[in-house]
Amino acid sequence: MITIQNSNLPFTEISGVRFRKVTEEDVTTVTIDLMRDRSLLVTLVSPLPGVTISVDMMDHVVQQSARIIGDFVFDIDIQFEDRRDDL
Repeated sequence: MITIQNSNLPFTEISGVRFRKVTEEDVTTVTIDLMRDRSLLVTLVSPLPGVTISVDMMDHVVQQSARIIGDFVFDIDIQFEDRRDDL
């Protein structure tokens, strides 16, 4: 992640990673941003062919989104060591 110090720019940070899957039919985009509290903000943009407005629509959207995002974001246990003393 990059933090910009130039206050003349219309933004203060360049952050995140965007993944795209492009097919002849559509484009799916997953964007992952690291928030200040070290949590992740994940945004998914994907066409949902065959989904019609109904009572079950939100369940279908959440299930498909979770399946797609699960390919990009998952829990791992990483132990970080402070190596500043090694310098």
